Amino acid sequence: MSSTWNPLRAVFALPPEEVDPADFEAWHEGEMDALLRVEGVASGRLYALQPSVGAGKTSPTVYTYCGLYEVDGDHAETLELMDAVVARGERPDFIARTRFAVYDLAAIDEVRSAHTLDADSLYLVFSAPPEGISTAEFEAWYHEHVRENVEIGELAAAHRWKALASLVDPLLPPHATHVATYELTAGKDTMNRLLDTAIAEGRIVLPDWFPGITFGSAQITALTDRLSAG
Repeated sequence: MSSTWNPLRAVFALPPEEVDPADFEAWHEGEMDALLRVEGVASGRLYALQPSVGAGKTSPTVYTYCGLYEVDGDHAETLELMDAVVARGERPDFIARTRFAVYDLAAIDEVRSAHTLDADSLYLVFSAPPEGISTAEFEAWYHEHVRENVEIGELAAAHRWKALASLVDPLLPPHATHVATYELTAGKDTMNRLLDTAIAEGRIVLPDWFPGITFGSAQITALTDRLSAG
């Protein structure tokens, strides 16, 4: 059963430049159809990814596609079944030259409950705490910060996730340990202007160690509907 607290598997892909997007998306349609038949996978959706702040510095902002899969079965068993389906699936030649990274996301908390995969446009912020700042201190600050962002940035909803890299792209080390997903009601540029103004006016106060956070962000825009299992 779908839940806003169900874990997600995020699959990022960067096909070679010469590959027609229609060809990649046609292959992905078949791949997603096979994965949605796996017991324990509740839903999935494919998005186009547009890098924003920190592109190329924090994985996985340099990719062009993001597939999100909601897991509602036994987590470890479902991921193992998904890996098996991917391993035996038919692949066009260009897939061997496509870069992939896979992150498994476990929910930490949410603001204004809404199912992540229902949003047509999401703003993803990848981060890791600075050296010398404990996970507990980072989490306590981010718990409040994400709520400030939702209120001032006029965002519809937000979720925070613990990120575990399942498939690491060797060309792009996985710096991110934390992901915040924001449901956009306006473009990311409008949201960033609102937040920058709030910081300048002192309505959002950042800690002294904020500049040491490893950040990267991207907007993802849905290319398919949210597709349900079966």
